[in-house]
Formats: sequence, structure tokens, C-alpha cells
Amino acid sequence: MLLEHVARMVQVACFTDKLPPVQWSALRYLARADTVDRSIGGLSAFSGVNRSSASRTIAALAKKGLITAELHDKGRRNRKVELTSAGWRMLDDDPLEALAHHLASLPEDRLTVLHGTLEFLRTKLRVTKTPRARVSAPGAGRLPQEPN
Repeated sequence: MLLEHVARMVQVACFTDKLPPVQWSALRYLARADTVDRSIGGLSAFSGVNRSSASRTIAALAKKGLITAELHDKGRRNRKVELTSAGWRMLDDDPLEALAHHLASLPEDRLTVLHGTLEFLRTKLRVTKTPRARVSAPGAGRLPQEPN
């Protein structure tokens, strides 16, 4: 399936000697998020992972000097997360820059369709408690049903 192939290419591009893909994604998110959402809870919600996983990612980025995560005045569990100058410089080497460049070169009508399609997929494929998402698309076939 074409979407799977492109997704795999993007994932492979994000494996670098600097950061693993999950940390690249977190760094990108933290750079774009507003102050309130720049937190373990915000990263957890954005990434679709539990707070413990988001906390480990935040700790790894802080250990590398890419962010600071200081306790917030409003509570022991809230951390104020900020990118450091090293974090901002790291984003200059973001492996997804090539993808962003190619997307920016699309005509506006194609970009609008792509955005709508990706938004539709994101909405439909949100993390759920079901064991496996079923795929039904022209030419994609169906995933095998699990035995009851």
C-alpha cells in the first residue's frame, strides 16, 4: 500500500545518530506547542502514549540538553518545558525538512486535498482500546480477522 510505504520512508528517515524518531517527534511538538501544552500531559495527548512514556521522552531530551523541564509553581507534578538553544539548533537538522520542502512545493489544491485526507485518517485512526484497526480501502484488501 502506498501510504504504508511512504510512512515507512518517513520513519526510516527519522532514525538518525542524533535522536530516535520518538524524540524527534517530541522535540517538534514542544517547539510548536503553546506554553500550556508544553508539558508531559500535552506530549502524552499529542503522541497517544501514556504519561509515563511521555515523561521518559522528556527526561531523555533534558538529559541531552535539548530542553529544560522545571517544576511549575502550580503543583509538584507539573513541569514547565522549554527548548534550549541546543534544542532549537537540533531542529535545524530535522530529518523531516526534506518532506516539508516537497510538501511546500505542491500546488495549493493538492495540498488542500492531502490535508483533508490526512485529517480524516487521523480522526478515524485515533488510539482506541480495540486490539487492531481494520483497514478497508480500494486495493488495500482487509487485514485477517483474529479468531474469536
